[in-house]
Amino acid sequence: MEMNGEKSSWERRERELCFFSKLRLDSDKKSKRNSHMMESVKKQNEAANLEIADLKRKLETNVEEKKAEHQETLKKLKE
Repeated sequence: MEMNGEKSSWERRERELCFFSKLRLDSDKKSKRNSHMMESVKKQNEAANLEIADLKRKLETNVEEKKAEHQETLKKLKE
């Protein structure tokens, strides 16, 4: 009887080890996937920030040009 008890105990232990190994592998896969997703999000964020900076420069240039045009128009009106 003990042999059966020992065998089933070992089998149960082996199943538990397999189960926890699978959980660990699944967790590792999820961590790796999350890491890749975070890297992708960081790259997208970087690209968006560069685009925002470019748009700000373009807007500033446009504002400066409009100010210059406005000043030129005021000069002409005063003449």
